[in-house]
This record gives sequence, C-alpha cells and structure tokens, in this order.
Amino acid sequence: MKVIEVQGVNYGNKGAQLMLEACRQHFDGRAKLVLPFRIGSFERRRTAGLGHLIRVQRERFPGMNALLAAGVALAPRRVLSAGDVWRESALDALVDASGFLYSDHWGIDAIERMAKRAKSLKRSRRKVVLLPQAFGPFDGPASKRAMREIILHCDLVFARDKVSLEHLLDALGGERPAHIRQAPDFTNLLNPRAVAAGTAGSTLILVPNARMLDKTSASDAAEYPALLARVARRGQELGFRPVLMVHDQTGDNRLADVIETKLSFRLERITLTDPLALKAELASAAIVVGSRFHALVGALSSGTPTIAVGWSHKYEELMRDYGLDNASVRVADFERVAALLDQWADATRRGALRAELQARASQQKALTHAMWRQVDAVLTA
Repeated sequence: MKVIEVQGVNYGNKGAQLMLEACRQHFDGRAKLVLPFRIGSFERRRTAGLGHLIRVQRERFPGMNALLAAGVALAPRRVLSAGDVWRESALDALVDASGFLYSDHWGIDAIERMAKRAKSLKRSRRKVVLLPQAFGPFDGPASKRAMREIILHCDLVFARDKVSLEHLLDALGGERPAHIRQAPDFTNLLNPRAVAAGTAGSTLILVPNARMLDKTSASDAAEYPALLARVARRGQELGFRPVLMVHDQTGDNRLADVIETKLSFRLERITLTDPLALKAELASAAIVVGSRFHALVGALSSGTPTIAVGWSHKYEELMRDYGLDNASVRVADFERVAALLDQWADATRRGALRAELQARASQQKALTHAMWRQVDAVLTA
C-alpha cells in the first residue's frame, strides 16, 4: 500500500480539517495517509487511522531536528511499525491540500519552501500532487520563479478556479503543461452528519471571517462587523432566525463578539468542533451569509441559498460555479444583500433556488470525482 503524506491541513482551521477529512475518506483502503507529528495530537491521528510522520524541517528547528533524525535512524522498523510511525524515506507521494497558500497575499516563504520540497521529492522519484486550491496572484519575479519550480516538479496541479489557473499560467510565461488542470474544491463530496435539533427551516446563518479585518481596506475592515449586524437585523425583520457560526476559532469568536455589540438582541452562536456537524447546520439553514470559504462550499454543495462577502478572487469564482454571480458582494453592498434576502424570504422562490443549486452541486461533485480518478491514476502509475 502506498504511503502518502497530506500537506497543508490542520485541526485548528475548519476548512483545513474538512480537506483532511475529504482526503481520509477518499484514500481509505487505497493508501496509508500520514501526518507530521506537529499536526494534531498523537491520539487524534491514531483515532482517524492516520500514521505519524517524523519529518525534518531544518529551516525551522535545525538542532532539534538533526537530533531527532539521528534518533529515528537508529530505531528498528518493527518498533516504528508498532506505533504506526513513519520515516520520511518511506513516503511514496506527497498530496498538498493547502487550500490557499501559494500567493503573494501570504508572502514568498511558503512558496519557496514548497519549491525546495517538490524538487527534493522528485529527485527521489516520489509523486507530488497539488489538489484543487486557489493560487496567486504572483506579481513579483521571486514568487513567480518559486511557483514555476513547484509546478515543474509536480505530477499534477489542480487550480480550483479560472483565475487561479490564469495566475499559474502567468507564472509559467503563458505555457500550459498537460499536468496543470482545473477542478473544484473537493470538500463538496463530504456528507454532513445528522442535523442538530431546532436549526432547520428558518435559520439565517452568518459566518464571519477575521481575515476580512486584515486582508481588506481599512474602510471595509471597519464596516464589516456592521454589515453582518445589519444583515442579522434585516433577516429578523423578514421572519428568519439569525445565528452566528464560528467556523474557525482563530479570531472569529472575537469578531462575533464585536458583531453582537451592534445589535439590540442576542444571537445564538454555533461553535461545534466537528466540521461535518457544521456542514449539517449549513445544509439545513434557510440562507447562509458568510465569508469563510469552506462554509460557503458546505452551504452551496448542499443546495442552501448563499451570499458571499469575500476578500479574494476565490469567493467570486466559487459563486460563479454555482450560478450565483450576483450573490458575491462587497462590504459596501448591503442594499444588494437586502434585496436578495427580500427575494429569498419567499419560500417558493427559495425552494426553486435550492433545486437549481442542488443541480449545480451535482455537476461540481462529478468534476471532483473525475479529479480523484486522475489523482489515483498518477499515484498508482
């Protein structure tokens, strides 16, 4: 059985956790998935059936990792096997599920680290696959050069949308190798857990994102909490029950506190730890208005009418995939949000839209199944 490291996932961000779960479900029985020791706890990895990878990262902890590598080299394989512990030399492939990392938005360090890793893996004849994710922009020559190195040392690279694909091709100077392809976000195949009681029918779920405070203009960052508060008030006036969903604990709880200070009523807050339970809530909602990308995917792939308030091209492209171009809005677009809420307050219209979204979701899921077939073909070649 192939041994595959899943990179770019973690247990702190619900989107990253969903991507890990999607990989785990797909590769179950097909390959042994492993994660570095720093990702989650030993027990959490063990419970999920994931192996424990000892991988040296010299650029971060040179002394500690050199000592660790020497110790692992002396450990008998039977000892490591008993604990489901793996050396990096045992890897057959790396599957990268970073979501949105390789971009000037986040700086060049991650791009350069991955370029070195991809080159090293290819020298030792391991497979490298970048699962569907957002890329770019790459405006500086250094980031373009590093991204080009990544692309040229991968066996498959999937852009999640048209704009990301264009950024990749720009980094290559316009050429398009056959191994660069496009496929949607692959968490759309995940089925939610049972829906919690009391959430179905009339719920308007608001999903804030702290990145809207540091990745947008100063004016948008200042107005963003007020926008979501206005949406909550409008939803309540229309007969919906507005609630806040904390889809990522990092900063989003504090942002939810700020939103509540702008309201004269309290909002229920959904803070479930299981991302599939969160998807179940999104699937059962009447409407979702949010800024967390994978919460939007969870809602749209379940057929829930959705409005996106985003800060990068990935939001607009996602909404376009589901035929909701007009529901990708800016912070200053409250009037458009209000108009959509007014339309969708009609149960008949909302039901018709849900049917349209479910049809679109079926098309997106078919593309994801096709993506996995391509990945399997490369990893087993």
